[in-house]
Amino acid sequence: MDLFETSQIEKLLESLENYQPAFPDALVRYYLAKSGFQTDDIRAERLVALAAQKFVADVANDALNHVKLRQQSQATSKKSKENEVILTVEDLSKALEEYGVHLKKPPYYVDSPVVGVGSANLKKRKTEQVTSVKPEEKSLEGKEVFKEEPKEEDKELTQEPENV
Repeated sequence: MDLFETSQIEKLLESLENYQPAFPDALVRYYLAKSGFQTDDIRAERLVALAAQKFVADVANDALNHVKLRQQSQATSKKSKENEVILTVEDLSKALEEYGVHLKKPPYYVDSPVVGVGSANLKKRKTEQVTSVKPEEKSLEGKEVFKEEPKEEDKELTQEPENV
């Protein structure tokens, strides 16, 4: 490395001390620690935040290009909708694939009693017997509609607080 490159790197590192990236320092610090990297140098954290910000901006730009290509290939009869840009998961997925990130759509099962349950409770809920689910009424298609009754710990959260 020559002297010119070294001075440019030093200027960049100095400017990072006053730079506020789009991602908060605490968020970057959390994910760096989660990956096993720990430092007290705020400049290193902000350099990672800057790289992440550039990555997100590049993906968003590529996704926008995919939207424009998709809209050009579709024949639209309405002029008012031409200016409307709608980003879909497919557009984002195509943009991310260019960077080696592959998205898979999660399987959603509407008939499952665990729909809408977070992944932490999913394993617990799968092993429990579903005894609190009772048939409520018949739907239009003739299928039974189930309503889940709240569990005891959930009932405590929904009760009105007592006045002291």
